Amino acid sequence: RSLLEVHSGPVVERDKTLFTGWVERGYRRALADLDLVDDKKAYYFLLKGYTGGFRDSHVGVYFKEGKGPDRFTERWPGFATSWRGGRYVVTHVDPAFARTAPPIGAALIRCEGRSAETFARERLDRYDGNLDLESDRYTTAPLLFWDRGNPFIPQLPPTCDFEVAGKAAPYALRYAPVTGEQLDAAVAATAPSSTAKLQVAPWGGRRWWIGIPSMDENQEWNAFFADIERNLPAIRRSDAVIVDLRGNGGGSSGYAYPLANLLWGDDMVRASTPA
Repeated sequence: RSLLEVHSGPVVERDKTLFTGWVERGYRRALADLDLVDDKKAYYFLLKGYTGGFRDSHVGVYFKEGKGPDRFTERWPGFATSWRGGRYVVTHVDPAFARTAPPIGAALIRCEGRSAETFARERLDRYDGNLDLESDRYTTAPLLFWDRGNPFIPQLPPTCDFEVAGKAAPYALRYAPVTGEQLDAAVAATAPSSTAKLQVAPWGGRRWWIGIPSMDENQEWNAFFADIERNLPAIRRSDAVIVDLRGNGGGSSGYAYPLANLLWGDDMVRASTPA
């Protein structure tokens, strides 16, 4: 009820069918899954599955203990994957698993007859991110083969096929307990490398591209807004303006208001702002 009363989802034409439908459908699904909950970690994943179904990063549940989802990991096969070029590619192998794990650069093809896409959606979608978003593919990829005690997803497969040097090769996966040091090394090796910065640039003849990869304070906001003001006449005459927020993990929404004021003018922004 609170979601329906305070969230914008039910009144945004594009999203309201998905949002309002999942409020009840997802809730019934969560109730049906309650029998599998026997500890607080399982309850966390139950709530993550429900909130993840809204496809809105502002609706969520967060575990106060630990530094992130990877800290729940109990077992792993000694390697981690990254999302590279539209595929799940091995980018880290623990030295202790060098003989059994697929090598760095190996790309997942299938597991137990399930395609890489089906396998990833079964294990990661809703519980760890929205796999319809490219940015969430990057952030969730390392977790693909890690056992984190989520009782609502299929068990880890004993064998998978990987493409190695252009050829398909089967691998029997050996799962073992994992240490914090091993996870640290894996996360460091698989973290997406992001060099995206605030950007104001022409895009074709009469279009402009405004890139905002983050709302964090430690960016060159003064230079960014000066760039907007310097090009404002051309931006306002353009046929299209793209404000690119892909992969934006949040920060201070206060930076959005000066941008809106510049693009549309103070009067229009004030007239459109809810009380």
